[in-house]
Amino acid sequence: TTTLEIFNILGESVRTVVDEPLNAGFYNYRINMSGYASGMYFYKLTATSESGTKLYNSMKKMILLH
Repeated sequence: TTTLEIFNILGESVRTVVDEPLNAGFYNYRINMSGYASGMYFYKLTATSESGTKLYNSMKKMILLH
C-alpha cells in the first residue's frame, strides 16, 4: 500500500491524498488546497508491502502559497 499524507505544522494529518496499492512507477497528483491557510505543511510518503513491512518512508516540508 502506498500512502501520501499532508500534515500541518502541529503534526496533525489534514489530508490523505493516496491510500491504495500502487505499482512501481511515476505518478502525478493535483491537490486542491484552496480551503487551507498559506504556510508550512509536511507531506509523508510511505510504501508498505502486503506483509506489512515498510519499504519506503519519507517526510518532507512544503510551503503553500495562495
